[in-house]
Amino acid sequence: MLFGRQGQGIASILEDMTSGPLAALERRVREELTLLDPQSRPWRPAEDDVLDVLIVGAGQGGLSIAFALRRLGIANILIVDRSLPGLEGPWRSFARMPTLRTYKHLTGPDLGIPSLTPRAWFEAVHGAAAFASATRIPTPDWAAYLDWYRRMTGARVQNGVEVTSLRPDAEGVTVETGQGPFRARHVVLANGMDGAGAWHVPPEVAAALPRSAYADTAEPIDPAALAGRRVLVLGAGASAFDAALAAEAAGAVSVRLLARRPELRRANPFIWMEQDGFLHFFRSLDDATRWRFARHFHRFGQPPTEATLEAVAASDTVSVLAGRGVTRWRWNGEIQAELTSGEALAADFLILGTGVQWGLPLRPELAAIAPATLLWRDRAPPGEEEPSLAAQPYLGEDFELLEREPGALPGLSRIRLFNYAALPSMGLTGSAIAGLRCGVPHLARGIGRDLFRAEAGAQLRSLEAFLRGEELPPFDSPAAIAALEAKPRMSRAISASAPAPSRATIRPISGE
Repeated sequence: MLFGRQGQGIASILEDMTSGPLAALERRVREELTLLDPQSRPWRPAEDDVLDVLIVGAGQGGLSIAFALRRLGIANILIVDRSLPGLEGPWRSFARMPTLRTYKHLTGPDLGIPSLTPRAWFEAVHGAAAFASATRIPTPDWAAYLDWYRRMTGARVQNGVEVTSLRPDAEGVTVETGQGPFRARHVVLANGMDGAGAWHVPPEVAAALPRSAYADTAEPIDPAALAGRRVLVLGAGASAFDAALAAEAAGAVSVRLLARRPELRRANPFIWMEQDGFLHFFRSLDDATRWRFARHFHRFGQPPTEATLEAVAASDTVSVLAGRGVTRWRWNGEIQAELTSGEALAADFLILGTGVQWGLPLRPELAAIAPATLLWRDRAPPGEEEPSLAAQPYLGEDFELLEREPGALPGLSRIRLFNYAALPSMGLTGSAIAGLRCGVPHLARGIGRDLFRAEAGAQLRSLEAFLRGEELPPFDSPAAIAALEAKPRMSRAISASAPAPSRATIRPISGE
């Protein structure tokens, strides 16, 4: 089922794999983590009522950030997600493509741990031959991998929690939710494509058609509502093409995809962005250069994969009407669309693949902080305007929101944005799987640095107490006396048994 999937896939396979390759892989994970972090321990004092970090979103970004923070010794972390367990992110809801759009060799959530890589998991579940023959990872497999990753990294997640407002101050951020408030020193918004905006419904569509006659590609759509129906799809991006094929699979009698562009774009800028130079160093560029990069990515968008285009070309049900915009929508019991070409189309259902409209006020939880937040429209070069892109926040060095006027909203920089809206400021690192391996460690180190600086006085007092021996047991305790009495005997025994050094084994510091 390609519309409204509710968690089906291969996850059930994992429940039966208590032995064999997957169990062996899980032992490898534990061994590698022990080898890399043999004495890892939290250095932050835990306070029951104040979190060090609250992460909004338990998808691939949120889980990776939590893992990176824990590897830095920051354990007082909570992830919240509005979805039910297993439905975080798009992978079992509106990601209708059969495979990821990124090639199979991607890494990212693993953060350099070989046994946590997608490839290691895939080969343990399906075998090395299956991985060798694949070009891209199937979407249900990716969702199952993230389930496994969440379990193996020990992420602490509360599902069914929707954030309603953020109120930063000089000491932290108060996060209001439908389940009550949280208090955190830092907040990370790892909440996906629309994390700094809303899925765009053209106003002319909303004005002309009843709500039951259309849906966005980001919404669950009942397949039964499409069987035997005539479907229009508005848009020419990857999600629009995926929705068109899904409508065909649901039994639509015709699917017509409307594209304003006269030619379909096939080059994928996101594939170009997966190179190390861009991933690591884009954020170091000046504002004007970053803006020009971002304009290209924004205008080009995410095209469908080669396999998707081939499936559409081979279909008798799906057709693409390129170079046609809609001049008027009407409803008279069915959808009527008048096109720029002079054609008129009739349909029973409309699917909108019109992307995201950017703007912090469009997110209820961000509306209060929006007026004080620095945006790209405040920094974009004159004469190179791009209104929708300009509405995205201008982020600081570590993904943090910045004040438009210094002092306007103290504590705003305690909120970090790790979603698609980070692209103009930080490149691909906050908006795609391939960017996780660069963006996540950078963000985690930024938070760790801020926490340590704030804790510097307490850390200094801890060192002084350690040097005074205040952390040792009293010297008049029986255990301490016995340990001290044993030291001379041990030293004499070692001296007596050790052979005298020969001339050949003595190396001078200089001369000779």
